[in-house]
Amino acid sequence: MKRVVISALAFAIPFLAIAAIAQASPTLPAAIYHGYATDPGANIPLSGPGSATHAYSDLLNPLDSADFSMTLAGTPDPLASAGVDSSISTATASAQLFYYMEVVGGSGPVPVTVDVIASLFASSYGDGSGGSAFQIQQVSGISGSTICSSGSPCLVQSWGTCSVASAPGFCVGTPTAISVDTAESLFSNTLYVIEVAASAGSPDPLVPYTVTGGGKGSADPSFAIDPITIDAGAYSLIFSDGIGNPASGPGPSSVPEPATWAVLLAGIGALAALRRVRSV
Repeated sequence: MKRVVISALAFAIPFLAIAAIAQASPTLPAAIYHGYATDPGANIPLSGPGSATHAYSDLLNPLDSADFSMTLAGTPDPLASAGVDSSISTATASAQLFYYMEVVGGSGPVPVTVDVIASLFASSYGDGSGGSAFQIQQVSGISGSTICSSGSPCLVQSWGTCSVASAPGFCVGTPTAISVDTAESLFSNTLYVIEVAASAGSPDPLVPYTVTGGGKGSADPSFAIDPITIDAGAYSLIFSDGIGNPASGPGPSSVPEPATWAVLLAGIGALAALRRVRSV
């Protein structure tokens, strides 16, 4: 009997609640950092920018070891990364960052072309898994928007990577690396939520003394006003406090990528604890 075991980590932040916070405040809400990593010797959370690492080894069995690393950063650029390496024992790491962005300038909500640049990466070996995700969420609907004409909030665009060495079929259609260099039509004086996430896990805890394994994931986005925007100099980007934006200038315009990764984003937390398909 085939069995797929996926442990869903509680990473779902209710965007309706986020929208309510955003609408109640005249300034951009604070960024939200959430990270968690574990191996047999440590359980470490992150609730702010920073890094955590740990290495475990079994004194009675030199073949039994595990280590993890995770990083959440707002500056110099937003970053979420996670990585694990293990043999016999289980290790997982997940990192997620939510922050806010607004295009300011002009009068009322008008279309503004924003260049989006990001690098997403995932890798794995043995019994490991890795993944990363990046999405842009509009907090409120705008009449006339082709993407977010109604409802609050709504997904503008998302990207994701996935790598599960022992079950490659799980990641069919999802790349292990993405270099995002595209343009999105956003609106001025409108609040957006940016999500950056990464996760990694290894090996299978249901089968003792399995093979070694490991995984990694990372994502780091940046934004710039595209010069094709009418009166582009009248607009600028602002972010939650403590969030940097390394884009030194606008990049080339390109066709937006399709929103293929919404499903992956919904389950990015589960990637950290993904366990490969096994016969029982």
